[in-house]
Amino acid sequence: MAGLGHEGHKKRLRERFRRSGFDGFAEHEVLEMLLGAVNVRKDTKELSKRLLKDYGSLKSVLDSRREELLKCPGVGERTADLILMVKELIVTYLHQNVMRESVRVDSPQAVADFFRAWYGGRKNEIFCVLCLNGRNRILDIFQYQEGSVNYSYLYPRNIVRDIFNTGATGIILVHNHPSGISEPSRADIAFTEKLGRLCRELDINLLDHLIICSESFVSLKSKGLF
Repeated sequence: MAGLGHEGHKKRLRERFRRSGFDGFAEHEVLEMLLGAVNVRKDTKELSKRLLKDYGSLKSVLDSRREELLKCPGVGERTADLILMVKELIVTYLHQNVMRESVRVDSPQAVADFFRAWYGGRKNEIFCVLCLNGRNRILDIFQYQEGSVNYSYLYPRNIVRDIFNTGATGIILVHNHPSGISEPSRADIAFTEKLGRLCRELDINLLDHLIICSESFVSLKSKGLF
């Protein structure tokens, strides 16, 4: 009878999803449906709640490493693989949308939200340039460094050359601080000013430089730092 109860619950979740997607779902219900794809005959509610309790959020579950997931009671190899595949699918989807010019970023918050999803929660610091058309849609993304950002190895003229090849009219600089401290350094400001001067000479609009952490971000433009 318990098994039948689980099946009835899963069926109701599927029916809700078919009517309105994940609108109105709690995080544990979303994760429960996902885990049910590889645990067909098992109740995945308690496992979902346990994962969310351990990691704090659905995002953190998806950002976790395989070896970490396998340490959680009830998580086997197929379940861990599914969670990682879903995350990589999301990242692939975002990358393909970028190449089709279908992602629009028209505010610092929109850039931060997109970058967090595109970057995939990796632990390393990276420096990227988002190339935009006149409608604020992303034409391309160039990643120039991974690890600690060292501006002495970033050459503004090389960045401008890459931008020209996309036909972009504007750019946004983005890098993350895995430490959780989003305040800009003197090097962040100096490099932004240097690249900004070169962009102005070539009629390219340097729209912003964002420093992004997991829960916060800083816009150098909004702070008047360049």
